[in-house]
Amino acid sequence: MVRCYLKQEFDAYDEDRSGYIDREELTGLLEKLGEDLNQEQLDAAFRELDTDESGEIEFFEFVEWFTSD
Repeated sequence: MVRCYLKQEFDAYDEDRSGYIDREELTGLLEKLGEDLNQEQLDAAFRELDTDESGEIEFFEFVEWFTSD
């Protein structure tokens, strides 16, 4: 159930339906969450989420971030 909800959330932020969240889409996601980050903070957040360093945030990385304590 949780995975279905997360997939819907992931797809909502994956605006171009590419199958991953890029930096621009991450910015939109964080803004919707009320975060106003400068470029350095955004870069740090992206690096933290992009655990495989592919330059993209895949669904499994999003799930890991969303469900981490």
